[in-house]
Amino acid sequence: EIKNLAVDAAFRRRGIGRKMLEYVEKLYPDKRVILGTGETPSTLRFYRSCGYRYFHRIPNFFTDNYSNPIVEEEVTLRDMVYLYKDSPKNDTEEHS
Repeated sequence: EIKNLAVDAAFRRRGIGRKMLEYVEKLYPDKRVILGTGETPSTLRFYRSCGYRYFHRIPNFFTDNYSNPIVEEEVTLRDMVYLYKDSPKNDTEEHS
């Protein structure tokens, strides 16, 4: 499970986040990787571009667990959205 993946704003859009995900995926080549994030549009686009798919959500995760609102890209985060990516081996087996 991955949580709190972040790249400093000055270094974004250079492939660093993608490389971090690839590193974890290679460490566990036969496992499903699951990550949790807020519903920030650019973050969801990034994960989808890396092959992650919607898994489930925890309603009100951010509003229940943080005393102050978290706002990213003008979106107040509420639900924790979980995404997953199967290893190429598992993904092939599921769809055979």
